[in-house]
Amino acid sequence: MSAAELDHYYLFGDVYETLDTCTELEQLLGRLRRQDVLTDQEWMTSKQNIAAIRSNLEGRLSRAG
Repeated sequence: MSAAELDHYYLFGDVYETLDTCTELEQLLGRLRRQDVLTDQEWMTSKQNIAAIRSNLEGRLSRAG
């Protein structure tokens, strides 16, 4: 494998790991909401921010794939 191919491989690994982290973060934020640590508005804003990150990364995957 060439260095460019390895960089491409690691980049996709990092992107998928970040997408998994977004899912985990959403779950943890949901727990905080249920425990009344976050307001509904804080929770919704956080979910929207995570969704924007996910959408950006998924868009990069589809363009690079």
